[in-house]
Amino acid sequence: MRDETKVHEFPPGRYYVGDPCYVIDNTDWDILGENTAWFGCDPDKLPVSNYNDGVFEFNGHKCFAYHTQWGDGVYTFGRMEFGVDAGLLSVIPVEAIKDDQFENAEGLGKIFEFKVPFKVWYEEGIFYFGHVRIDTN
Repeated sequence: MRDETKVHEFPPGRYYVGDPCYVIDNTDWDILGENTAWFGCDPDKLPVSNYNDGVFEFNGHKCFAYHTQWGDGVYTFGRMEFGVDAGLLSVIPVEAIKDDQFENAEGLGKIFEFKVPFKVWYEEGIFYFGHVRIDTN
């Protein structure tokens, strides 16, 4: 039974789904890491103002990232593969990503268009991004 307090609604739009390290440049990555207590992975730095149950703001947009169950690797949704090198999976609006970062993501993450509002959450190693379900167990 999912904890509804950890379910987040996102507006329709085009979103990158994959490891955020592929679409955030090094300078922004370091700043974002510090501002999110490394996406909640550094309990000594929690709580922080820019991270709440996976949700954070990046370039003025609501985003979500959470650690995978077993860290780096390749996880799947159907026949799609998602490479993970920072131990995280995310959903990030395309508008938040700098143009030059898309080439880094090719083949490592995917762009999905959600035509209606969708829900995002993580539970017991499984990511739910609307209809996209990625099991990291």
